[in-house]
Amino acid sequence: MLSFSAHYFDGRLTDPVPARATPQAGGVSIEIPSGTLFWPGDSFRVAGAGPPVSLATLAQPVQSLVVQDRRFLDQIVYHHPAHAQPRRRNPALTAAFSLLGALALLAISLPFLAGFLVILIPNSWEERLGRLAFEAHTQGTPVCATPPIIETIVERLDRGGEFSFRVTVLDDLQVNAFALPGGRIGVYRGLLERLRSPEELAAVLAHEIEHVTQRHSTSALLRTLSLGALITLVTGEPGAATEIGRQLASLHFSRQAEEQADRAGARRLARAGIHPEAMIRVFELLESLAAAAPPAYLSTHPPAAARREIIRDEVAGLKVFSRPLPDAAWPPPRQSCR
Repeated sequence: MLSFSAHYFDGRLTDPVPARATPQAGGVSIEIPSGTLFWPGDSFRVAGAGPPVSLATLAQPVQSLVVQDRRFLDQIVYHHPAHAQPRRRNPALTAAFSLLGALALLAISLPFLAGFLVILIPNSWEERLGRLAFEAHTQGTPVCATPPIIETIVERLDRGGEFSFRVTVLDDLQVNAFALPGGRIGVYRGLLERLRSPEELAAVLAHEIEHVTQRHSTSALLRTLSLGALITLVTGEPGAATEIGRQLASLHFSRQAEEQADRAGARRLARAGIHPEAMIRVFELLESLAAAAPPAYLSTHPPAAARREIIRDEVAGLKVFSRPLPDAAWPPPRQSCR
């Protein structure tokens, strides 16, 4: 029996592990450093005919196997003829497989390239990723109507950008906010009601908008999510897509990404005519809250004191011509939530 060098992904947020894959009569034997796995012939599908050839399990979480050698697929078909005619796909989907496969393999081999490769992913795919992650992240949390001041702030912060930003207020008392691919931003009521001005809200939103425009979530996903899971997302299988959304929602940004979003967010505020000092005040607020009980925000972001000093340094070199935001009741009246 022929065996082939492979990469194995366990379907969770882990790095790939080297493997040896051996197609045989009953299925595929996969040797990995921790032991030997066996996939029965009816437990997986050919997710990509390659090269590279990729197999993905039907059960959740989606595990995958990637083999560069095209002969691997020949052996699979020899032992399991049912895999000789994978379901038909349109040319656009075939191109999607090729792109995802190439990007994922490059990110696996050279993780530092993920931030550059992510720009090749179409915005429509990022929007789908963001929607799935939002649904998974907010499951069971009531969603509130968006106060008009938020729409006003987003219009000021993002004039003619490539994403259409959608900010959602969540009826939860945790002090936190998050950004997802494609322009989805969530702000928890616990944070909104503690901010002391529209300018402070603008500072939070500028930071989250930068996470989106710099594609921090998508870049992290490209580095960590299995190729099989990425392919499953494009095929549109609901169960697996929900699992991907759940994994994406759990990603935390690196300190470098947070600093990038802080600095670029301060510059975005300045361009919008909102003084970046508002971002410093937000960090001072978070510090005061942390003295009593650390809010959820601090569990997903670096310490506020260090970030405050970074922004002081950034603001010192900015010229700002402030234009006040429209007068509005503050905090915004609580909207209906469901």
